[in-house]
Amino acid sequence: MFFAAVALLATSVLATTSTYTCSRNYTVVAGDTCDGISRSVSVSTYQLATLNPVIDDACSNLEIGENLCLGLTDGSDCETTYTVAGGDSCDAITSQFSINSTYLYLNNPQIDGACDNIYVGEVLCVGNKVYQLPAAFTADNGNAPTPLIGSPVVSTSTVATSTTAAAANVAGAPTPGVTLVSVTTVTTSSTTTSSASSTTTSSSAAPTTTATDDGDEDCEDDGDDDSS
Repeated sequence: MFFAAVALLATSVLATTSTYTCSRNYTVVAGDTCDGISRSVSVSTYQLATLNPVIDDACSNLEIGENLCLGLTDGSDCETTYTVAGGDSCDAITSQFSINSTYLYLNNPQIDGACDNIYVGEVLCVGNKVYQLPAAFTADNGNAPTPLIGSPVVSTSTVATSTTAAAANVAGAPTPGVTLVSVTTVTTSSTTTSSASSTTTSSSAAPTTTATDDGDEDCEDDGDDDSS
């Protein structure tokens, strides 16, 4: 199960003036889940969610061919990860990787103070230093930027299919994931200019109504029809 807490930290928005570049990317294939992607490419659950804020809370809107950002080129990319197993605790994890608990909590801020909300299949950053993502991504202000991915996202109507487990944290079960969707946003704007045209007809000509007539002409035509 992908945390709601992670989703809250990854506010869904589109681009600002800041520019960030991805150090590595991943293309979604059929059957992908968010935690499954995190495990396969060594990116923490939190980092994947934060850098791809368009993915929804249940990670149910991944699209085949979609490009995801896995890390940034600014040194904040944590590639030392661990997948939570049954019976794990924060103390056991920090002991296993010989890291300070402060690093574990700072690099995985979705973990609560009691460490009772980690779940089987969640991927944690266990690096021996703090990997600080830019404040533009972590601030809950609705202005998260969109990292640059090398090529535009291929948007299709086919959603990556996966077997969704119930809300329970079951080892081995696919885990609905983060809130992610395209990190590369292509915005197209268009301006439509309407021009009203007037047509003069003789008294013998039948009034003609077309889809481009404005409201005034329609009213005049209706009036003529009623009088006849």
